[in-house]
Amino acid sequence: MYGPEASNQKMTVRKVALQLLMCLMNYTVKNILWWSLTGLLTGYIMTLIIQTCLAHQRTWFEEDMSQQQKMNSFSFFVSGEEQEKNHYHQRRRIPLWRILWSTVKKGAIVVMITLPVLLMCNAYYTRESFVDPTVLNQVTHDRYMFSFVVMTAPRRGNPAYLSRTLASYLENWPMDPPPGSLYDRVQGLVYTHFTNHTQFDIAKNHFSHDPKGQRYLKWIREEGNLFDQRLHVSKALSLVADNYQSTYIALLEDDFPVCGENEWRQIENVIYHANQRVPGHCGVFVGTGGSGLFMKPKIAKLVSGLLLKYTDTPPDIVVQQCLAGDLPECNECSQTLVTSKKLLMYHIGFNTSTSHDRTYKKHDFQCGWRHPFNGDPGVITL
Repeated sequence: MYGPEASNQKMTVRKVALQLLMCLMNYTVKNILWWSLTGLLTGYIMTLIIQTCLAHQRTWFEEDMSQQQKMNSFSFFVSGEEQEKNHYHQRRRIPLWRILWSTVKKGAIVVMITLPVLLMCNAYYTRESFVDPTVLNQVTHDRYMFSFVVMTAPRRGNPAYLSRTLASYLENWPMDPPPGSLYDRVQGLVYTHFTNHTQFDIAKNHFSHDPKGQRYLKWIREEGNLFDQRLHVSKALSLVADNYQSTYIALLEDDFPVCGENEWRQIENVIYHANQRVPGHCGVFVGTGGSGLFMKPKIAKLVSGLLLKYTDTPPDIVVQQCLAGDLPECNECSQTLVTSKKLLMYHIGFNTSTSHDRTYKKHDFQCGWRHPFNGDPGVITL
């Protein structure tokens, strides 16, 4: 590197130092651990390969020089000084192993300096940071921030999934929230369309004597015995949209508990950042299937009608397509669907599905799974 022409200044910057500086500049931008680590190791390996190729080229060049020297030794026109110079270069030939060893040492220095910095940057960018509930509470001023609609129906074997799912949410909600606070604006509506539903009765009896259950849960039962998920979801969404002033109507199935305390806080994070970055969004999706779908009331009301219109499409797919703007009636939702990076709810009813045409494996759709929509260019992943 040269300074102003008049100053006659010159500074030498080694390629290794420049490479190190460029690597560190990349690491400070965002969390790119695997991309950066892969690039670092690939660069290290390529350096060895390039040095090996250059060493072989140098060997071939020196062999050509040796042949030329032999020819020159028979020439009377070659001076003694030139012959001595060629002999000097031949004696100074560096072995290949020594060149590679020097390359390994220099490359290892770059890796040893860069890797700790990379890991520190990764630790900084991946630290957990949750939105304060009081901050999230200021996003809107509807009577309810979240109205969770928990759909439940009788299952084979009569498992206690409903009670387990409800308990997973209540564990993350305080016993006695201050008036007007975020959790004072949270409610769960347990909805069934079956006259005979043993687990609904058991859960209602249990949580009706539980302080948190009394505080947060409402129980809605409509008489009937028909397995029609499409009709039941449609009626439930319409009922809640018409009767409860809510910022979000969250659709849940009774076999999708929240993964834990951190995941509940991550749901709050996704909701908050969705309002900050995509204020015109129609919904947020943090689960899979028909669970973890947070809809604006207007969209929930629209979906309740679309479920009865698109009868050839599974109910959960109709909801997802509307939120993604893939249905003509939901054009306003195009490019606005917000999702979490990972599933924040998990499936416990894999072998007792109420849909007889669906089967699931035990380890499908569990905590930490990459969200199915993560990477879709038509959605915003937060």
